[in-house]
Amino acid sequence: MSVKTRDADIVRDFRGGQTLAEIGRIHGLSRQRIANIVHREGLKRTDGGASKRSAALKLERNVTRAHLLRERWGCDESLFRQLRAMHQDRRHTPIGQFIQQKNNAAQRGIEWKLTLTSWWEAWERSGYYANRGMRVGEYGMTRKWDCGPYERGNIQIETVTQNQETRLLRKRLRRVGSGPRVRIPCARQ
Repeated sequence: MSVKTRDADIVRDFRGGQTLAEIGRIHGLSRQRIANIVHREGLKRTDGGASKRSAALKLERNVTRAHLLRERWGCDESLFRQLRAMHQDRRHTPIGQFIQQKNNAAQRGIEWKLTLTSWWEAWERSGYYANRGMRVGEYGMTRKWDCGPYERGNIQIETVTQNQETRLLRKRLRRVGSGPRVRIPCARQ
């Protein structure tokens, strides 16, 4: 093999992501000699070798992270970071509140079909996220007529008092019976 062919192979391998040591073992040369050849050919450290391999791994990790965020939370990284940065204690971030409400629904046997994005959009649209709570005058995310799953189209933001009134009304309607004029929106959970 001629020196020109060998040098071309070294440059190709380096650009392909092989390290100087790996290329040196293949060609029977020291790592330093390979570095000299690569430098003589006008390449920088960032043009290949470990740097290229590292960049490929970083890109793969970012793609995987984006996929995991989409799968688990239904949002992109920028929204996730924005929501996580809203409070020092993670339990009090919108993400922590989302998890808590999702877990509460599961404990009550209520199906949850909301993503973090759709949950946050509902709160943002309402403008009441800062007034979220369980006390009188505070707001909560409820299901329409307190039935069906938590999903888009079946959720609303209303005060705790309004939610209690809805529950009492459903109870009264059930007691009256389901005559021709009284129709309960959905069966009891």
